[in-house]
Amino acid sequence: MCSAGWRPSRSLYVGGAGAAVKYPGQQLLAWLLVIAGTLAEMFFAVLLGLRHALPALFDPALPLPTGREWAVLGAPAILEGVLPSLCALLISILLQSMVTSYLKEVDQERRATQLNAMPYACPFCPDKEKTAAALYGHSGRCQAAASANLTPDEKRAIFRKAVEEGNARRAP
Repeated sequence: MCSAGWRPSRSLYVGGAGAAVKYPGQQLLAWLLVIAGTLAEMFFAVLLGLRHALPALFDPALPLPTGREWAVLGAPAILEGVLPSLCALLISILLQSMVTSYLKEVDQERRATQLNAMPYACPFCPDKEKTAAALYGHSGRCQAAASANLTPDEKRAIFRKAVEEGNARRAP
């Protein structure tokens, strides 16, 4: 325990604020906030501990602390200022990575569900259909397929292959 009194860790709060992000830019910003909060907390916690343990360090009228005073009083004050902040940083990193990976998994499941809901994709354009019949119906009105330099038999073969792939996606 810090001899100046226990203080709750602020870097954990800062880390919790940016935990629920899934985009790389937002993750970078969240990590920067966590690291900045942790460094600031360490700095001020060490200053507080040193102020309490070595008051001569902050009073110009008193002589500077000796090496022995630094070893006996200063080192524990520094450790008491740094260790809780580092522990809070590790907890923030753990929580942030857990939430971020969970959000990515949920997003992948949503995309898979969306793909399974519309498994038949047109091989010529980004259109997706729910049924094979709808894809065959789309093949006659698809502008990209009409402008392709392929024979009608080649286009039918490509659409047949797309239907087979859609059936394979629907099977599981």
